[in-house]
Amino acid sequence: MTSREHDLAGSEGTSTSDETNGHQSKSLYESRYCPFRTLSGVDCSWKGILSDIEAHVRSDHASETSDLPVKFTVALQNISTAEHYRKAVFIWGKLFYLIWVLKNATLYFTVFHFETQNESSGFTYKFRITGYKRKVSVTDTCRSYLQDKREVLKLGEYLTLHYGTVKKYLDKNKGLSCQIYIRGMHSTGNPSHDMTGEYEAVASAVSHLPDNSIPHFSLSASSNHSPHSSTRLSSVMFFLSYYFFYGLLVLFFFSLLFSRFATFCTHVWNSITFQHWDV
Repeated sequence: MTSREHDLAGSEGTSTSDETNGHQSKSLYESRYCPFRTLSGVDCSWKGILSDIEAHVRSDHASETSDLPVKFTVALQNISTAEHYRKAVFIWGKLFYLIWVLKNATLYFTVFHFETQNESSGFTYKFRITGYKRKVSVTDTCRSYLQDKREVLKLGEYLTLHYGTVKKYLDKNKGLSCQIYIRGMHSTGNPSHDMTGEYEAVASAVSHLPDNSIPHFSLSASSNHSPHSSTRLSSVMFFLSYYFFYGLLVLFFFSLLFSRFATFCTHVWNSITFQHWDV
Protein backbone atom coordinates (compact mmCIF):
# COMPACT_ATOMS: atom_id res chain seq x y z
CA MET A 1 0.00 0.00 0.00
CA THR A 2 1.26 3.42 -0.93
CA SER A 3 0.79 6.09 1.75
CA ARG A 4 1.90 9.68 1.62
CA GLU A 5 1.97 11.82 4.77
CA HIS A 6 2.99 15.45 4.79
CA ASP A 7 2.92 17.38 8.09
CA LEU A 8 3.55 21.08 7.82
CA ALA A 9 4.98 23.54 10.30
CA GLY A 10 3.58 27.01 10.77
CA SER A 11 5.18 30.01 9.13
CA GLU A 12 7.56 32.22 11.03
CA GLY A 13 6.64 35.79 11.86
CA THR A 14 8.87 38.82 12.11
CA SER A 15 6.71 41.12 14.26
CA THR A 16 6.63 41.12 18.06
CA SER A 17 3.85 39.41 20.01
CA ASP A 18 2.39 42.75 21.20
CA GLU A 19 2.33 44.16 17.66
CA THR A 20 0.67 41.03 16.31
CA ASN A 21 -1.95 40.92 19.06
CA GLY A 22 -2.70 44.61 18.60
CA HIS A 23 -3.13 44.24 14.86
CA GLN A 24 -5.37 41.21 15.27
CA SER A 25 -7.53 42.93 17.89
CA LYS A 26 -8.06 45.83 15.51
CA SER A 27 -8.92 43.43 12.68
CA LEU A 28 -11.73 41.94 14.77
CA TYR A 29 -13.76 45.12 14.28
CA GLU A 30 -13.03 45.73 10.62
CA SER A 31 -15.92 45.16 8.23
CA ARG A 32 -15.43 42.24 5.89
CA TYR A 33 -17.40 40.80 3.02
CA CYS A 34 -19.13 37.46 3.30
CA PRO A 35 -16.68 34.57 2.70
CA PHE A 36 -19.03 33.18 0.05
CA ARG A 37 -18.40 36.37 -1.92
CA THR A 38 -14.68 36.76 -1.24
CA LEU A 39 -13.70 33.14 -1.65
CA SER A 40 -16.32 31.81 -4.05
CA GLY A 41 -17.67 34.76 -6.01
CA VAL A 42 -21.24 34.34 -4.74
CA ASP A 43 -23.47 37.38 -5.26
CA CYS A 44 -23.83 38.31 -1.58
CA SER A 45 -23.78 41.96 -0.54
CA TRP A 46 -23.50 41.34 3.22
CA LYS A 47 -20.66 43.03 5.07
CA GLY A 48 -19.91 42.99 8.79
CA ILE A 49 -17.40 42.33 11.55
CA LEU A 50 -15.89 38.92 12.17
CA SER A 51 -18.12 38.00 15.11
CA ASP A 52 -21.25 38.41 12.94
CA ILE A 53 -20.08 36.23 10.02
CA GLU A 54 -21.18 32.93 11.61
CA ALA A 55 -24.74 34.17 12.21
CA HIS A 56 -24.92 35.53 8.66
CA VAL A 57 -23.74 32.23 7.14
CA ARG A 58 -26.25 30.20 9.18
CA SER A 59 -29.06 32.56 8.18
CA ASP A 60 -28.38 33.46 4.55
CA HIS A 61 -26.42 30.41 3.36
CA ALA A 62 -28.16 27.67 5.32
CA SER A 63 -28.62 25.48 2.23
CA GLU A 64 -24.84 25.19 1.85
CA THR A 65 -24.03 24.88 5.54
CA SER A 66 -23.83 21.71 7.63
CA ASP A 67 -23.23 20.85 11.28
CA LEU A 68 -20.75 18.00 11.20
CA PRO A 69 -18.50 15.93 13.47
CA VAL A 70 -14.74 16.34 13.30
CA LYS A 71 -14.46 13.63 10.64
CA PHE A 72 -16.58 13.88 7.51
CA THR A 73 -16.50 13.28 3.76
CA VAL A 74 -17.18 15.83 1.04
CA ALA A 75 -17.96 14.60 -2.47
CA LEU A 76 -16.92 16.78 -5.39
CA GLN A 77 -19.25 15.95 -8.25
CA ASN A 78 -18.17 15.74 -11.90
CA ILE A 79 -14.75 17.18 -11.21
CA SER A 80 -12.79 18.71 -14.10
CA THR A 81 -9.86 21.08 -14.63
CA ALA A 82 -11.98 24.24 -14.41
CA GLU A 83 -14.13 23.86 -11.33
CA HIS A 84 -14.32 25.67 -7.99
CA TYR A 85 -16.01 24.07 -4.98
CA ARG A 86 -16.96 25.31 -1.53
CA LYS A 87 -18.44 24.00 1.70
CA ALA A 88 -19.22 25.78 4.97
CA VAL A 89 -19.37 23.55 8.05
CA PHE A 90 -19.91 24.12 11.75
CA ILE A 91 -17.89 21.97 14.15
CA TRP A 92 -18.23 22.57 17.91
CA GLY A 93 -20.32 25.59 16.88
CA LYS A 94 -17.35 27.12 15.05
CA LEU A 95 -17.42 28.00 11.34
CA PHE A 96 -14.93 26.44 8.92
CA TYR A 97 -14.96 27.25 5.21
CA LEU A 98 -13.52 24.64 2.85
CA ILE A 99 -12.51 25.64 -0.65
CA TRP A 100 -11.21 23.70 -3.65
CA VAL A 101 -9.83 25.50 -6.71
CA LEU A 102 -8.85 23.73 -9.93
CA LYS A 103 -6.52 25.92 -11.96
CA ASN A 104 -3.68 25.21 -14.41
CA ALA A 105 -4.18 21.44 -14.06
CA THR A 106 -3.71 21.70 -10.29
CA LEU A 107 -6.11 21.14 -7.39
CA TYR A 108 -5.73 23.67 -4.56
CA PHE A 109 -7.39 23.15 -1.16
CA THR A 110 -7.48 24.89 2.20
CA VAL A 111 -9.67 25.45 5.26
CA PHE A 112 -10.47 28.88 6.68
CA HIS A 113 -11.35 29.50 10.31
CA PHE A 114 -13.12 32.66 11.50
CA GLU A 115 -11.07 33.82 14.45
CA THR A 116 -7.71 35.57 14.82
CA GLN A 117 -4.64 34.08 13.23
CA ASN A 118 -3.32 32.92 16.61
CA GLU A 119 -6.58 31.14 17.40
CA SER A 120 -6.94 29.70 13.89
CA SER A 121 -3.43 28.25 14.05
CA GLY A 122 -4.68 26.12 16.95
CA PHE A 123 -6.83 24.19 14.47
CA THR A 124 -5.48 21.77 11.90
CA TYR A 125 -7.11 19.80 9.14
CA LYS A 126 -6.24 16.48 7.59
CA PHE A 127 -7.12 16.11 3.91
CA ARG A 128 -7.21 12.55 2.60
CA ILE A 129 -8.18 10.85 -0.65
CA THR A 130 -7.96 7.11 -1.06
CA GLY A 131 -7.91 4.65 -3.94
CA TYR A 132 -7.05 1.04 -4.58
CA LYS A 133 -3.83 0.33 -2.66
CA ARG A 134 -2.96 4.03 -2.53
CA LYS A 135 -3.62 7.07 -0.38
CA VAL A 136 -2.75 10.76 -0.25
CA SER A 137 -2.93 12.26 3.24
CA VAL A 138 -1.91 15.84 4.08
CA THR A 139 -2.07 17.71 7.38
CA ASP A 140 -1.90 21.50 7.61
CA THR A 141 -2.98 24.43 9.77
CA CYS A 142 -6.31 26.17 9.23
CA ARG A 143 -5.99 29.69 7.85
CA SER A 144 -7.55 32.78 9.40
CA TYR A 145 -10.11 34.77 7.42
CA LEU A 146 -8.69 37.87 9.13
CA GLN A 147 -5.76 37.89 6.73
CA ASP A 148 -5.54 40.52 4.03
CA LYS A 149 -7.67 39.61 1.01
CA ARG A 150 -4.58 39.27 -1.17
CA GLU A 151 -3.21 36.69 1.28
CA VAL A 152 -6.56 34.89 1.47
CA LEU A 153 -6.61 34.46 -2.31
CA LYS A 154 -2.93 33.50 -2.66
CA LEU A 155 -2.98 29.93 -3.92
CA GLY A 156 0.69 29.52 -3.06
CA GLU A 157 -0.41 29.00 0.55
CA TYR A 158 -2.90 26.25 -0.33
CA LEU A 159 -2.39 22.49 -0.39
CA THR A 160 -1.66 21.51 -4.00
CA LEU A 161 -2.14 18.30 -5.97
CA HIS A 162 -1.46 17.88 -9.67
CA TYR A 163 -4.60 16.98 -11.62
CA GLY A 164 -2.81 13.94 -13.06
CA THR A 165 -2.61 12.60 -9.50
CA VAL A 166 -6.21 13.56 -8.68
CA LYS A 167 -7.53 11.64 -11.71
CA LYS A 168 -6.25 8.39 -10.18
CA TYR A 169 -8.77 8.81 -7.34
CA LEU A 170 -11.89 9.75 -9.33
CA ASP A 171 -14.86 7.39 -9.34
CA LYS A 172 -16.64 6.23 -12.51
CA ASN A 173 -18.75 9.42 -12.49
CA LYS A 174 -15.67 11.67 -12.23
CA GLY A 175 -16.42 12.37 -8.58
CA LEU A 176 -13.77 12.88 -5.90
CA SER A 177 -14.44 11.91 -2.27
CA CYS A 178 -12.39 13.99 0.16
CA GLN A 179 -12.08 12.85 3.76
CA ILE A 180 -11.63 15.80 6.12
CA TYR A 181 -10.60 15.68 9.77
CA ILE A 182 -10.66 18.96 11.75
CA ARG A 183 -8.64 18.93 14.95
CA GLY A 184 -7.90 21.58 17.54
CA MET A 185 -9.34 23.33 20.57
CA HIS A 186 -13.11 23.25 20.89
CA SER A 187 -15.23 25.82 22.71
CA THR A 188 -14.36 24.50 26.19
CA GLY A 189 -10.67 25.12 25.62
CA ASN A 190 -9.80 21.41 25.73
CA PRO A 191 -8.14 19.47 22.92
CA SER A 192 -10.65 17.83 20.61
CA HIS A 193 -10.81 14.06 20.32
CA ASP A 194 -12.39 11.97 17.61
CA MET A 195 -14.69 9.33 19.06
CA THR A 196 -15.82 7.51 15.93
CA GLY A 197 -12.62 6.79 14.05
CA GLU A 198 -14.65 6.75 10.83
CA TYR A 199 -15.57 9.29 8.14
CA GLU A 200 -19.25 8.39 8.26
CA ALA A 201 -20.77 11.86 7.98
CA VAL A 202 -21.18 12.97 4.36
CA ALA A 203 -21.64 16.62 3.45
CA SER A 204 -24.17 17.67 0.82
CA ALA A 205 -23.13 18.33 -2.77
CA VAL A 206 -20.64 21.15 -3.10
CA SER A 207 -21.54 23.92 -5.54
CA HIS A 208 -19.24 25.06 -8.34
CA LEU A 209 -18.84 28.60 -9.52
CA PRO A 210 -20.28 30.07 -12.71
CA ASP A 211 -17.47 31.24 -15.00
CA ASN A 212 -18.24 34.94 -14.60
CA SER A 213 -17.93 34.98 -10.82
CA ILE A 214 -14.60 33.29 -10.16
CA PRO A 215 -12.40 35.31 -7.73
CA HIS A 216 -8.94 36.30 -8.90
CA PHE A 217 -6.75 33.77 -7.14
CA SER A 218 -3.06 34.61 -7.19
CA LEU A 219 -0.27 32.19 -8.05
CA SER A 220 2.48 34.64 -7.07
CA ALA A 221 3.78 32.65 -4.11
CA SER A 222 5.42 29.30 -4.51
CA SER A 223 3.73 26.56 -2.53
CA ASN A 224 5.43 24.46 0.10
CA HIS A 225 2.27 22.47 0.73
CA SER A 226 2.40 19.97 -2.10
CA PRO A 227 3.19 16.37 -1.19
CA HIS A 228 3.80 15.75 -4.88
CA SER A 229 6.17 18.62 -5.74
CA SER A 230 9.14 16.48 -4.72
CA THR A 231 7.64 13.61 -6.72
CA ARG A 232 7.53 15.75 -9.86
CA LEU A 233 11.12 16.86 -9.27
CA SER A 234 12.16 13.25 -8.75
CA SER A 235 10.47 12.28 -12.01
CA VAL A 236 12.43 14.95 -13.88
CA MET A 237 15.66 13.85 -12.24
CA PHE A 238 14.91 10.23 -13.08
CA PHE A 239 14.19 11.17 -16.71
CA LEU A 240 17.47 13.07 -17.00
CA SER A 241 19.44 10.35 -15.21
CA TYR A 242 17.88 7.68 -17.45
CA TYR A 243 19.01 9.34 -20.64
CA PHE A 244 22.36 10.33 -19.18
CA PHE A 245 23.03 6.69 -18.22
CA TYR A 246 22.07 5.37 -21.63
CA GLY A 247 24.04 8.16 -23.25
CA LEU A 248 27.11 6.95 -21.39
CA LEU A 249 26.42 3.36 -22.52
CA VAL A 250 26.16 4.44 -26.15
CA LEU A 251 29.34 6.50 -25.83
CA PHE A 252 31.12 3.53 -24.25
CA PHE A 253 29.89 1.22 -27.03
CA PHE A 254 31.10 3.48 -29.81
CA SER A 255 34.40 4.09 -28.00
CA LEU A 256 34.93 0.32 -27.76
CA LEU A 257 33.93 -0.12 -31.40
CA PHE A 258 36.35 2.60 -32.48
CA SER A 259 39.11 1.05 -30.37
CA ARG A 260 38.54 -2.37 -31.96
CA PHE A 261 38.47 -0.81 -35.42
CA ALA A 262 41.69 1.09 -34.72
CA THR A 263 43.33 -2.12 -33.49
CA PHE A 264 42.21 -3.96 -36.63
CA CYS A 265 43.57 -1.22 -38.87
CA THR A 266 46.85 -1.30 -36.98
CA HIS A 267 47.14 -5.05 -37.47
CA VAL A 268 46.39 -4.72 -41.19
CA TRP A 269 48.93 -1.95 -41.58
CA ASN A 270 51.58 -3.89 -39.69
CA SER A 271 50.88 -6.95 -41.84
CA ILE A 272 51.26 -4.95 -45.05
CA THR A 273 54.40 -3.29 -43.79
CA PHE A 274 55.92 -6.61 -42.73
CA GLN A 275 55.25 -8.13 -46.15
CA HIS A 276 56.79 -5.07 -47.81
CA TRP A 277 60.01 -5.46 -45.86
CA ASP A 278 60.15 -9.20 -46.65
CA VAL A 279 60.09 -8.38 -50.35
